[in-house]
Amino acid sequence: TTTSVVRAMALGLGGFSVYLFVLRCFYAQGDTRTPFFVNIVENGINIVLAIVLVDRHGVAGLGYAFAGAYLLAAALALVTLRRNMTSCCAES
Repeated sequence: TTTSVVRAMALGLGGFSVYLFVLRCFYAQGDTRTPFFVNIVENGINIVLAIVLVDRHGVAGLGYAFAGAYLLAAALALVTLRRNMTSCCAES
C-alpha cells in the first residue's frame, strides 16, 4: 500500500515543483493575491479529486488527487504568469 501511494504521488512531483517555483515568481513581483487564488483553485481540485479517487483506489487515490491537483494548478499558474508578464511588457 505504501508503495502504491508513493508511486501515485511521484506522478505529480514535476507539477508540484513547477507550481512552487511559479508561485515564487509572483511573490518576487510583490504579488501575493494571485498565489492566494491559485492555491484556492488547487485545494478545490484536490478535494474533488480526492472524493472521486479514494473510492476507486483507496489511499493511493489521495496520492493521485495530489498529483492531479498540482499538475493542473501548475498549468494554471504558468498561464497566469505568462499573461501577467505579457501585459506587463506590453505596457512598457
